[in-house]
Amino acid sequence: MALVTGAGGGLGLAITAAFAKEGAKAVAILDVLPDEVLAEAKKKVEVFGAQCLTIGRNVTVESEVERAHSEVVEKFGRIDYTA
Repeated sequence: MALVTGAGGGLGLAITAAFAKEGAKAVAILDVLPDEVLAEAKKKVEVFGAQCLTIGRNVTVESEVERAHSEVVEKFGRIDYTA
């Protein structure tokens, strides 16, 4: 299970897709971008067969990151990689 911040587009999305392409069963996208953008990013990752959770949060706010971490662990049980 991989959690990638800033993964709604660009390099972050490429990293998330690479985790999925290389066999990660689940990935989480954490980004402050609008829901529509996150939904498109999710589609680009799921084509590789991984479950994808999108979480709209501002990573500069510690409490938002803590909530996101809790959501990921609740859904997938653990986090193996962060980027």
